[in-house]
Amino acid sequence: VAPLDKLVPVLDPGRAVLERARLGFHHGDVAAELAHLWHFPDAITTALRQVPVPPDAHELSPLAGCVHLGAWRAREALRSSPAEARAASFPAAVGQALHLSLQGIEEQMPPLAELTDGLQSMFDA
Repeated sequence: VAPLDKLVPVLDPGRAVLERARLGFHHGDVAAELAHLWHFPDAITTALRQVPVPPDAHELSPLAGCVHLGAWRAREALRSSPAEARAASFPAAVGQALHLSLQGIEEQMPPLAELTDGLQSMFDA
C-alpha cells in the first residue's frame, strides 16, 4: 500500500479507484469482509463495501450514502476547503439519492471540530 500513498493520499476521493485498479480490491472491500467475518448484519457489510465508491442511486445503500457524505464533509473540513471547492467536490449523485443538498448539509451538520470534540479522551488513559 505504501507505493499507492505516494500516488494518491489516503483521504483522496479517488483512492478506492486506484486501490481497485492496482490491488483488485479497495479498503471498503476489506472492511466489509472483516464485518462479515465478525457477523455484522448484511446492511452494514453492504454499506462498508459501497462507501468508497457508491453505486448508482437505485443500488445505493442509504447507510453507505450517509457515511460517504460524512467522509466527504470531514475530508473537506480537514483540507479547509473554500466554499467553491466544496461545491465542486460535493458528491451530488449521492446527495440527490438521499434527498440531501450541499446547502442543507452545511447548514444542519455541525462542524467537524464539534463532532469530534472529546474523542481524544478515549485514547488518553
